Amino acid sequence: MLVLAAPAGPAEADQTRAFCAFLATAGVEAWLESLTSNEPPDLQRLLEDTTVSWVLVVASTALPSREVDVPPGHCPALVPVVLPGGRAEDLPCWARPEGGAVVPVTDFSAEGAAPLLGLLLPPASPNGHAPIRPSGG
Repeated sequence: MLVLAAPAGPAEADQTRAFCAFLATAGVEAWLESLTSNEPPDLQRLLEDTTVSWVLVVASTALPSREVDVPPGHCPALVPVVLPGGRAEDLPCWARPEGGAVVPVTDFSAEGAAPLLGLLLPPASPNGHAPIRPSGG
């Protein structure tokens, strides 16, 4: 899973790193791609990467607003995420779903990130363990 962020300053950068650390403790393997204004982001390359199936786009005023096209055949799930103190309005058009829904993370806890974790993690069985899924075809 790719976490795509463009921190607008040191505080947002720290918050994004803390978010990725929280995801790891919750059992979500993710890597952070920080976009900076000093180097033009190759969003197209990131979104065309066939090893990526989920892209969490963290709301920030520093995210590039240009349109991005994902070719047919591979379309990662773009999940717009608003971290504590962030605003959905700071997401560029390309990162917003047609319905306008975003996933809020109110704090870095199971409760504060419940909508996101519910989307990313398999449901637990009644005994509290993730179901064992058969491998292969």
